Amino acid sequence: MKIETIEESMRIALKNLENIEEIKKYQNDVIEYLTENKVTDEIITVVVKGFNIDQGINFFDYLDNISNEELKVVWLKIKKNKETLKNELIFHKQ
Repeated sequence: MKIETIEESMRIALKNLENIEEIKKYQNDVIEYLTENKVTDEIITVVVKGFNIDQGINFFDYLDNISNEELKVVWLKIKKNKETLKNELIFHKQ
């Protein structure tokens, strides 16, 4: 799955937060992308931008099922991602 497909699903879901079908499509697209590609900088950006859709639940469920070594790599990617750095309220401020 291409990241552009998920970005489009995200845009549609963000415009229709009451539409369960659009939200499920976005969530399924995220899961499919992660299954095919694992965690990339692009999917981190999408998950952060789409946080209002589902609070990143599928992304965090995915993280629960990876090895500790993989998790360390992913957390470094998250910390360095431009979108997470811009969006301090979600990931950096306590």
